[in-house]
Amino acid sequence: MVHVGKMGSGQVVAIDIKDFKVLNTWDVPVNGDVVCDADVVVGSDGVERFYYPTRKGGTLVSINAETGETIKVLEAPEGTEPFMLTAAPDGKIWVQERGSNTSAVYDPVTLDLVKRFPVGKVPIDVTFSPDGKYGYIGHAGDTFVQVVDTQTLEQIKRITVGTNPRVLAANPNGKYLYTIVHKEASIAVIDTGSWEVTERIDLGTAPRGIYLLAGS
Repeated sequence: MVHVGKMGSGQVVAIDIKDFKVLNTWDVPVNGDVVCDADVVVGSDGVERFYYPTRKGGTLVSINAETGETIKVLEAPEGTEPFMLTAAPDGKIWVQERGSNTSAVYDPVTLDLVKRFPVGKVPIDVTFSPDGKYGYIGHAGDTFVQVVDTQTLEQIKRITVGTNPRVLAANPNGKYLYTIVHKEASIAVIDTGSWEVTERIDLGTAPRGIYLLAGS
């Protein structure tokens, strides 16, 4: 199955990827706001969970990906506004909190907080190095990409790339990181050996997404 969060409707849809049919539509808790961003992880207990933050709803929610049953609703600290969510290669849940300009990392089974740490203004995207060693955080209101050690959750580097590096993609070879510099309508190419921008590709208009295929 593939799962889709239907933001303002407060629903999650499960779709059969072989027959392209909607299998289930579940009404899920959003605490007055939306199913914002989402990811799926199979926990150490064997349960597959669908996770999503509710943005101004101020909660982080996990549901059973097979049944749609709500497993846990976690109240975030006031003012944090859990905004975007990505599962790390080790299964931990990374939530970008734009109200407090922080990133929170949670245990995928219990949703216990592992660590909350400061980031730049309006954190919006996280991707990871192919070996899972680094997390890369982009920002919709700042000028840098933040590099974080995924084991210690300590900052390694802030790479200045330009205004609003919103979206990130790591090359499967691990040598390069690409970020869309939204306000400058360009892509910055970062060498992960030196943590420096080695090339800038002007696009003319500001794109919203970037994806790389294996072998690129």
